[in-house]
Amino acid sequence: MSAVGLITLCAAVFTFLLPPAPAAAQVRAPSLDAPADGATATSLRPTISWRPVTGANQYAAEIADNPQFFGRMSSGWINLTRFTPSSDLRPNTLYFWRVKATGQGGASEDSAVRRLWMPLTVTSPADNAAASQTPTLEWTAYKTGAVNDPDRAYRVQIAEEANFAGALSVDETTTTTAYTVPFGSLIGGKTYYWRVNVSNPEGTSGWSTVRSFTTVVAITDGATLIAPAAGEALDTYYPTATWEPVAAATRYIVRYVVTRADGSQSPERASGELTATSFRFNPFFGGDATADNAAYEWWVEARNLSGSAASAHSTFRLPGRQAPSEPSLVGPDDGSTVSSLTPRFEWTGTTYTKTYRFELGAAVNGTSVAERLAGPTFPTSPGTPESFFVYEPDGESVYPLQYETTYYWQVTALSVGGIGTKSPIRSFTTPARPV
Repeated sequence: MSAVGLITLCAAVFTFLLPPAPAAAQVRAPSLDAPADGATATSLRPTISWRPVTGANQYAAEIADNPQFFGRMSSGWINLTRFTPSSDLRPNTLYFWRVKATGQGGASEDSAVRRLWMPLTVTSPADNAAASQTPTLEWTAYKTGAVNDPDRAYRVQIAEEANFAGALSVDETTTTTAYTVPFGSLIGGKTYYWRVNVSNPEGTSGWSTVRSFTTVVAITDGATLIAPAAGEALDTYYPTATWEPVAAATRYIVRYVVTRADGSQSPERASGELTATSFRFNPFFGGDATADNAAYEWWVEARNLSGSAASAHSTFRLPGRQAPSEPSLVGPDDGSTVSSLTPRFEWTGTTYTKTYRFELGAAVNGTSVAERLAGPTFPTSPGTPESFFVYEPDGESVYPLQYETTYYWQVTALSVGGIGTKSPIRSFTTPARPV
């Protein structure tokens, strides 16, 4: 055989013996590490992790609030075996997570899916708050895969110990986001601890943050009324009601009904909530008719978070139409010189008085002030009208004073029906014009 033939034969044999390159094997799906399936996260940016896969060089983690992974968050392809979201996940949400791997043979199948409960948020009452003996506990609605999950339920526990080790005062399940503790379940004046979790067919979350509240002792006795005395006939149209404080009460409401002189009766009225143990009546809410010889029946409701208790009822009568006592002028002194064009005028309070009229003028006409510069009548208010007046021109009922001028002033006390009693007239002189 020639040399050329030998070389050709050897080349042909060599080509026949060379095998094709094998295809790269597909990597297997990762085994998940932490958190465990059904765990409750302690952070809104939980770290999830998985075990390395032989032959894998990258991994992709996915997190979604539904088991179909619609709208999922993805880590993208990373060369780590853990992933922490770069933004907060939503609280009060059940999340699902999975991982896949990739290598020379392509991407693996998805791993098994794990569930991860975000913390449940309790909202009311505030931690360490005072509460009634039938408080309403509230928390945020939890999203468990569907917005209106018909199988979602919340479990509420209340205990006297922060670790819930002892007997539970309440251990109930509800499908709403609020629970009102039934009367008799709790004792007044005691601190309780409460927590909530959520469950559905996917599982049960861990417990929410524990909060505490202290129940308020119930009020058992009504207030003792002090004044006005029962059945008293008064000489003022603005009586002040007073009563003894009630143990455990944090606020009071004065309630009253008025019988007018013609026998007609007003609807029940209330003061609004008070923290003081006194209340001044303003009987002119219905005009003169609810003041003129009107009879008042009143009582006090003592209240706190655990309830209320009413006092006994009492009565008093306001004065009828009669002349007030005469106002006694206090200052400025008669014939004195004041220091400014806005002096303060004072007089003593008077009986049987609805309001006052202050008058000032440049002359006197008998028992009245003439050439008036001021003549306002004070408005009725929830209290006796003030027995002073600061001269401040308003261009309507009070006009400016002039320097180095003598003026005269007088006060009239007015009863219901316009019956009035005048004070004596005093004079004063304004100061010299400033240089």
